[in-house]
Amino acid sequence: MALNANHQFDDLNGIKCAIVEKNCTTDRAEFIKNLLTHNGYEVVIVPSPPPKASKPETENEPAPVVATTFTVGVTDVSFNPINAVYNRELKTKRRPSSIKKILASTRNHFSCRGMVLGKVITKIRWRKPPARA
Repeated sequence: MALNANHQFDDLNGIKCAIVEKNCTTDRAEFIKNLLTHNGYEVVIVPSPPPKASKPETENEPAPVVATTFTVGVTDVSFNPINAVYNRELKTKRRPSSIKKILASTRNHFSCRGMVLGKVITKIRWRKPPARA
């Protein structure tokens, strides 16, 4: 049961979790898992239940192909993905190649305890994960 539509939580594999996203693809679930794990959250991913059939199957009509989707949740029940994105609490991974690049790029990135973190996740970046190289 949710307090409101923006803050949902449910039991995933017997663990009470705040729901981050439902019915997401494998790539999307992996992107969210990597992002949230990097930010210190424990992530739980389970397959979503298949959608309910609207009418019974007949012999002439084949069964529709159902894509495998997943539900992603975090064990921190107070986590709200909308607030995390709008409050700019989520950071991406960043793998700098040298100290000079780190020092030169600190104005565009946030640092935390002497460690340079990645760029802030905004609403647009949340919906479109970066393309893999």
